[in-house]
Amino acid sequence: MFERRPRTTYEETLLQKVNDYLSTGVRNPTTSPRHTMVVKSAQGLRIRDCSGNEDVDTTIAAFRSAIAELR
Repeated sequence: MFERRPRTTYEETLLQKVNDYLSTGVRNPTTSPRHTMVVKSAQGLRIRDCSGNEDVDTTIAAFRSAIAELR
């Protein structure tokens, strides 16, 4: 089973700065703070956060599929 690396102090600091500027901390108020991340890099659908975790952005994949359906 995949286990996420714990947040680094650097990523925690960046997330705290976001909370200082955005009322919800993240742009989607339904997102749990536990699942927020600071994206360090992205290539295609793969995104890597500042703590070294890598994820696949399924949101943009679904969006691209919806656009393709409309064409």
